[in-house]
Amino acid sequence: MQYFAFSSSAAMARSAPGWRSFFATTSAFAMAVVPDGAKLRFVIRGWRFFGIPLPLVLAPGGDIYEEERESRFHFHVDVGGPLTGLIVRYAGWLEEEGG
Repeated sequence: MQYFAFSSSAAMARSAPGWRSFFATTSAFAMAVVPDGAKLRFVIRGWRFFGIPLPLVLAPGGDIYEEERESRFHFHVDVGGPLTGLIVRYAGWLEEEGG
């Protein structure tokens, strides 16, 4: 299993074996990449706000995954939180130039 962290305004990235950490100005999210059939799902495993670890039950989360389909890289992001409601929702695909 591989772990990642992200933020929508990543200012700095740092890696350790099995982890990737991306930090925004105020928050950081640690995510596990979990295989689910042909999909790779991203599951929040921890988060910090202003460097303070917060309870996972309050963390934003949702349906986040990527997969290869129709010779394209497809992604889906649907994130919300118990305190905020829907934060972001988008989906799309990428293909090689000339593909």
